[in-house]
Amino acid sequence: MPVSTMEHADEANVGRAPGRETESPMKIPLRGWWQIARRVFSRFASENLGLVAAGVGFYSLLGLFPAIAALVTTYDLVFDPTQIQQQFESLRALLPEQVYELISGQLASAADSQHQTLGFGLAGALLLSFWGATRGTRALIIALNVAYDEPEERNIVVLNLFAFGLTLFLVVVVALAIVLIVAVPIIINLVSLGTLPEVLAAWLRWPLMALVLVLALAILYRFGPSRRAPRWRWLPVGSAVAGVLWLAASGLFSFYVANFGAYNATYGSLGAVIVLLLWLYLAALAVILGACVNAETERQTARDSTVGAPRPRGKRGAEVADRLPGERGSRRATPGQGVKDR
Repeated sequence: MPVSTMEHADEANVGRAPGRETESPMKIPLRGWWQIARRVFSRFASENLGLVAAGVGFYSLLGLFPAIAALVTTYDLVFDPTQIQQQFESLRALLPEQVYELISGQLASAADSQHQTLGFGLAGALLLSFWGATRGTRALIIALNVAYDEPEERNIVVLNLFAFGLTLFLVVVVALAIVLIVAVPIIINLVSLGTLPEVLAAWLRWPLMALVLVLALAILYRFGPSRRAPRWRWLPVGSAVAGVLWLAASGLFSFYVANFGAYNATYGSLGAVIVLLLWLYLAALAVILGACVNAETERQTARDSTVGAPRPRGKRGAEVADRLPGERGSRRATPGQGVKDR
């Protein structure tokens, strides 16, 4: 079939699939969501996303302990770093016991050594900690490019600086979550003057933490991939899916390890490290699947889902915005294409 004929046929079919003309994921009908779910599961199998998540989990393990040092050092500049370990206790039910003990020990060790005033020595150590933590962040950026079908078009200097800034952002998010755990019950009790039950004050912080998590994931999905940024309205669904999957997988994995897993018997002293690596793998898989949900949601519509004035398909600087389901463009084959269109 000639190219012009194919283009006319494609334009004629644009409005036929459910959700093709929608400008918001909230308006996609159920049949459209069924198609999106099928494509996500198909991509999980055909693109080896589980293997990609394993790579992210491995590099996250390498960057975790420098990230803990950066977190405690940053927290120490404003608050008492020993509070981190105390409030980390609240997450014990969601984590496998080996993961909790390993991270808790690292938090305690870092807190004991971080009672310093800000100076060149501390600033240098903080920069080194952040730089060490970027290994996991760079792997996550690559995984997001895979989820959004994008080549990496940022040069090595820009990519590393971006990964450094993203690592700083994630550390600040974790520090903010810790502040919420500490501060929300105190503020509620002060405002309520004792009339609000303490149990409500204790539980209200969790929805706030969930909101922070979803917002952090949305920012990660918007700025992480090498593409023209999507509009904010196309990000909450995948962020919520990733958050729910992350929490559910953590709880189920914790239950499995506590009741059925025999990692210490199998791996000996490495059992805790193996459990931590598996938990990081599940977390990475949840984040990647959330990105795939967002990507396939954008692909469901023929409308421009990217920021700025609407552009025709093929000129939007984003594979999932430029190509309908079943189409394969040239952005992945020729990495230099599309930069000028962003």
